[in-house]
Amino acid sequence: MKNLVILFIAFLFLQFNLLAQEGWQIQRLSNPLWEVKFVNENVGWAVGWDIILKTSDGGINWNPQTIGGGNQWLNSVHFTNEIEGWAVGSNGTVIHTTNGGVDWTFQTSEIQEWLESVYLPDENNGWAVGYDGTIINTTDGGENWTSQTSGTSYELNSVYFINQNRGWVLSSWGIILQTTDGGINWSSQTGGGNSVYFIDQNTGWIAGGGGTILKTTDGGISWNNQISGTSEELNTVNFIDHSEGWIVGNNVFLKTSDGGVNWIVQTTNINCVSGYFVNNSVGCIIGTGISRTTDGGMSWSTQLIGGNGFFNDVFFVDSQNGWAVGPGAVLFPSFDATVIKTTDGGESWAQQDIYFDPLNAVYFVDQNNGWAVGSNRTIINTTDGGENWTSQLAPQGGVELSSVYFAHQNAGWTVGHDGLIFKTQDGGLNWNPQVSNTTEWLHSVYFSNENNGWCVGANGVMLKTTDGGGSWLIESSGAYNTLWSVYFINQSTGWIVGDDGTILKTTDSGGSWNLQTSNTTEVLYEVFFSDVNNGWIAGSLGTILQTTDGGNHWSDQSSGLNYYNFSVHFTDQTTGWIVGSWGVVLKTTNGGVSFVEEQEIDERPSGFYLSNNFPDPFNPSTRIRYSVPQLSNVVVKVFDILGNEIETLINEEKQTGTYEITWFAEGLPSGIYFYRLQAGDFIQTKKMVLMK
Repeated sequence: MKNLVILFIAFLFLQFNLLAQEGWQIQRLSNPLWEVKFVNENVGWAVGWDIILKTSDGGINWNPQTIGGGNQWLNSVHFTNEIEGWAVGSNGTVIHTTNGGVDWTFQTSEIQEWLESVYLPDENNGWAVGYDGTIINTTDGGENWTSQTSGTSYELNSVYFINQNRGWVLSSWGIILQTTDGGINWSSQTGGGNSVYFIDQNTGWIAGGGGTILKTTDGGISWNNQISGTSEELNTVNFIDHSEGWIVGNNVFLKTSDGGVNWIVQTTNINCVSGYFVNNSVGCIIGTGISRTTDGGMSWSTQLIGGNGFFNDVFFVDSQNGWAVGPGAVLFPSFDATVIKTTDGGESWAQQDIYFDPLNAVYFVDQNNGWAVGSNRTIINTTDGGENWTSQLAPQGGVELSSVYFAHQNAGWTVGHDGLIFKTQDGGLNWNPQVSNTTEWLHSVYFSNENNGWCVGANGVMLKTTDGGGSWLIESSGAYNTLWSVYFINQSTGWIVGDDGTILKTTDSGGSWNLQTSNTTEVLYEVFFSDVNNGWIAGSLGTILQTTDGGNHWSDQSSGLNYYNFSVHFTDQTTGWIVGSWGVVLKTTNGGVSFVEEQEIDERPSGFYLSNNFPDPFNPSTRIRYSVPQLSNVVVKVFDILGNEIETLINEEKQTGTYEITWFAEGLPSGIYFYRLQAGDFIQTKKMVLMK
């Protein structure tokens, strides 16, 4: 990924401004989320299965952060300020950040038990609790964690400390533990629950099963029942002062304005796992997705869509109308199908009820007419935009169809395992087999018109037809690994992608194929071009590649997620979607370009200036500072040693000021690069060295 971080230093006054525009935004996600916490009214985090999300605007937008290590089930998160935080989860996992989550590092807990909750009253002292009565403690910010004796083997669900000595731990099995000496000794009480929260050293609340709410005003010496008005499971509690508090639970939300003497119950259709309020108006709840309120919980808006799904393919007919298909499971592919549809560019996705085998591919010729194919020879068709789907080919067990393409409403093809190719000339009323001359699994089919088409698949197989599939010829792709996708922008120019970072390009209708450099060994699942220059590739472990020169150079983009990206589709040079594992739907409206930050500081430059980059050599990022003494159109570009343009960092009008760019070159090989500043008549070029 090559991110731009621009620090704008202007004259007149001191002011800080953050203008963040992520290249790829999450629109939908099926990951279970388990806890949400805020450190102030703007900054918060949510954690779950293999994911950390951060908001810097009070929960309106959530951006993923990279964990590393893979398959980490995170149950709890806690920050002591905006930059330092911890998260805990499966198999004794403890991760730590000192820069707001830009980087997370693993800390050694010396245990294998699952950790359910973490809390640090300051930057040094903290506790985490979990299965089998586990309590671990740190006094040095997590550099070292030591076990404490809880006196129980029950699962411990929640921990809260008011200072480095006094704290409480809960078990949903009816136990409250309390310490006044930092956990050296723990005393046990009858009670328990799922969540504990203290507003000061005396006043606290517990929320638990069966609608249980307990309150103490003497530091936990005694606990008194409060009437919740519900029998639902209550999962989290938090207060902003002695009066205003909230509890969330299974399909229920409770609010009090008098310290819990009275609780107002609101039912929701959201299975709330965790919630957190930053003031008496604004709060977020999580479960399947993230919802936000600005009126104290009277109404909720969806900020991140959740739901079932594991998506294999996405297709849009325009910037508003699109579909994604796949199997129906959240964790793993299952034996049913999922179809979701959007009519507003992905701001909302509606799941369409469908009872067919898992689906692998979808194609629409307009807003109404579309087809999807999948397991057990499934071919289904809709004529009303997906409201209703009908089967077009009798199912056959063990026959997998991988890809579908239509040249127009009548002529279409689908391909699959054992070299299967079917064609229809009547919109799918009849599907007839074609002779492929191969038994290799065919993963992708694409036609540039009704006659000229290509298929690719396992072991580097490539087929071509010039008569609509009447005859298919096996041609050499030059590859021997699995090829997953083929795409042609016109009859002559096309690309193929596959295993081990394989990218092939032809400019003579497939007569010859040239290998392009991807700088990755990940599996590349699908390629899409909006024109002969601009293209994108989706691949394994979060891989997103982009080119602006027809594939001569491919740059790494990132969503911050390490999921499998199976499909990519763009409606123009800037607007596109990616779908994949965990039901992820990503969208970009700027071609996947990364974020911009600006900072204004009291300083006025006296002339044009381009600094030496620092550090140099660098890996993977370096900073470039430049100054403009007057309003100027500024262009900053990076070139390789052969003079090929790698990337345009800036191309816009700039006010008087000094600017600093941080350039990330993670997707590029080691070598000498040049950066050039052009501002009006001023042009200057300098050298930098990327050393990996």
